[in-house]
Order: sequence, then structure tokens, then C-alpha cells
Amino acid sequence: MLFVLVVLGASIASANSVFISTTNLTNLLDQVVVYALLAIGELYVIVAGDIDLSNASVVAASGTSYAAMAEHHGLVLAGVVALSIGIGIGVLNGVITVYGRIPSFITTLGTLTAVEGFVLLATNGSPIYNVPGNFVHLGTGKWLTIPISVWIVLVCAVIAWYVLAQRPFGRHLYAVGGNRMAAEVSGISVARVRITNFTIAGFLAALGGIIFASRIGSGTPTMGANYELGAIAAVVIGGGDLMGGQGGVTGTLIGVGILGVIANGLNILGVSAFWQEIAVGVIIVAAVILGRMTSGGERPPV
Repeated sequence: MLFVLVVLGASIASANSVFISTTNLTNLLDQVVVYALLAIGELYVIVAGDIDLSNASVVAASGTSYAAMAEHHGLVLAGVVALSIGIGIGVLNGVITVYGRIPSFITTLGTLTAVEGFVLLATNGSPIYNVPGNFVHLGTGKWLTIPISVWIVLVCAVIAWYVLAQRPFGRHLYAVGGNRMAAEVSGISVARVRITNFTIAGFLAALGGIIFASRIGSGTPTMGANYELGAIAAVVIGGGDLMGGQGGVTGTLIGVGILGVIANGLNILGVSAFWQEIAVGVIIVAAVILGRMTSGGERPPV
């Protein structure tokens, strides 16, 4: 997939040199930030053999609540509330899935619909524009010429890599995804691991919502719509297996990069957005087939 990413970038750059301009590459990084956060959270869930469809609704719920509270209660308290919403939804997903013995697909599909409806009801379907001037700094500010939001993603990615590759929780996570019964017999608390995964996914989705709202300067109830599909696609393209037990942070970020390059590159080339959807679908199927053909067992957590 890294080879695919390089070839895609080189092909688009040869067709239009604007693609490799500093301005466009910075915009590209900015555009994939939210997808990257959602994908990292989705990675935890997918490795354990579950799936989370609710993260896009968490983006909307956290982003709008952050915007709504920022003016009168300050950015810090607004951020704490927004992140708490994501954590709460994540815990709820995990508890219902694990102790209710309901497939995570059904649980998170229900959460997705319910939270989206609640956000629309709370905002009356209207964006929240009354935000303080420093509201947009997190989403548009830069440090060492690189967007602050990109630095946040890098920190989250490094932490995720360390946890999955170096900590006992990471080994437990891959064990649960590989064989839940064997993991339980080995003394691993499968329930704790799965609930923790959903909680992490909810937290990262909420963080993505805060950055999204900061970038556009408002809280929009439809922000993040369909982003859950892109996050899942990035994990799968990067080597994740929807059956669990496989996937890593590096591959997931490469998957995010591929999706971002396709969208950005085709826009530069003036290709219809409909073709973008077709291209992404073809790449997802090809990635799954390639993974099945080349996998000789569980992939290491890289």
C-alpha cells in the first residue's frame, strides 16, 4: 500500500504539478486530519473484531457542543464537555455490545442514528456561528509551518503505535481479535479490552469533532457525515482485517493517505466526485483481496 500511495502521488503530480506545491500539500494534510483520528480509533475496534459506525455522529455531537459552549464557558470547559460526550458514547457502545451480547454493527448503527437525531433536535438543524475569535486556532493555526491539527494526529498516532506494539494491552488486543475464546481462557479480560477500544474510538472521534468545528469556524450538525466509512476504509486499505486480529497504525495512516491523495488529486485534475467514489471502492476491494492473498498469518502491530 505504501507503493500504491507513492505511485498515486507521482502520477497525479506528473499530470498536474500543483499537487506537489507546498500550499496544496498543507491543505491535503489539513483535509485528512479528522479521517486520521477516526481511523486510528477505528483501528482499535477492528483489531478486536468489532466495528464502530457511530464515530461520525460523535464528530457532529462533540463539534456542535464545543461550538455552543465556547462563547459563554470558554474553550477549555467546552473541550472537556465535548471530549466527555465522545467518551460517554464510546463506553455506551462497548457496554451494550459486550454485556447485551449485541453485534457491534447493530449497536453502533443504532447509536449513529440516535446521536445524529439528537444533534439535529438540539440545534434545530442549524449551524452554530456565535463563537469567540480564538475558536478557530486549533483548526487553522500552525506550529513550525505545520498545522497544529497535524501535530495532534502525529502525537495520537505515536501513542497508538506504542500501545499496540509495546504494551501488554496491545498484545491482549490482538489476542482478542484473533480468538476471543482462547484469549478469555488465557486470563485476558475480553470485556474490558473491547469496552476500552470503543472508549478510545469515542475520544478520538470527539477530538476530531473539535478540530473540525475549529477549522470551519462553527458547529454544524451534519459535520462528519459518512466519515465512518472513510475511517473503516483506511483501516482495511492499510492491512486491517474486519474479522479481527490484524492491522497497525502505520498501515492505517497509509490508508488515510491513499484516500486523501485520491480525493485531492482528482479534484485538482477536475475529475467528477462520482469517479472519486468509484476509485475508493475499487481500491478497498483490491486491498482486501491483496491482503487475503499475501497474508501468511497475523500481521505484526507496526
